[in-house]
Amino acid sequence: IELTGRNDWSSALPLDNNSYFYPSASLSFIATEAFDIKQPWLSFLKLRGAYAQTGSDTDPYQLDFVYNTGSFGGSQTATLPSTVPPIALEPQRANSFEIGATLGILEDKINLDFTYYQINSFSQILDAPLPSSSGAEKIRINTGELENKGFEAAANIVLMKKKDFFWETGLNIARNRNYVVSLGNGAKSLELANIWGNNGPAISVQEGDEYGTIVGYDYVYHEETGKPILTDDGKQYLVTSNRVPIGNASPDFIGGWTMRAGWKGFNISTLIDTKWGGEIYAGSYTIGLE
Repeated sequence: IELTGRNDWSSALPLDNNSYFYPSASLSFIATEAFDIKQPWLSFLKLRGAYAQTGSDTDPYQLDFVYNTGSFGGSQTATLPSTVPPIALEPQRANSFEIGATLGILEDKINLDFTYYQINSFSQILDAPLPSSSGAEKIRINTGELENKGFEAAANIVLMKKKDFFWETGLNIARNRNYVVSLGNGAKSLELANIWGNNGPAISVQEGDEYGTIVGYDYVYHEETGKPILTDDGKQYLVTSNRVPIGNASPDFIGGWTMRAGWKGFNISTLIDTKWGGEIYAGSYTIGLE
């Protein structure tokens, strides 16, 4: 059993909330040692679990209401910031837990490792949109909650081991899903990035959606056939008047394959990475179709 505690002080947060404490605890159990397991096929078995809370601050120099200076026509100018500075900002928090197992087989010639985790992030520090009548575009507040969960699995195999030579390989795979549980009180959606302003796609989050959702203008499809609908003149397809979900940038899973070999002190290794799933928006392809 291992217990830890940490306290941070951050100058990027208001004085009333610039100190935050977060603990963690971990537990591991080596079954092969505890039960004195001596099997030719099982050389090592370890079970583990952990819980942790973390806290973090925001960008520095955001607490004071200062003017943005510039020049126009040779004269100095000063403009109000587009984001209202935080007043009672708190550190953003995350609670996480994980469980896992490590297995050694055939005198550790085959090693398997598996981990499942879940992270709940809350009191996120975000710039919430404001109506233009307020005189600013955004305000920085604590809001929103994310749920992040997934697994990681790895296998390492000793293919050959001699006095002056070894040959090993390893495989790993991971899958992660990140969902927006809540955006708090205020906007129903939050735009994280865009190209071409309101005329192009954007990365936007809404409650219940998966993080990384791409929104944009799509064809209007027929309810029965599912095919795009043409305009009355038959020259173009009908397009939605508002941006709608058209994809997600998050991959279905990521993985890798390594190969390692050595002979008399000389080592060589290879690595192949893969990322399956996840959409991208090809802006150059879209322009080429116009």
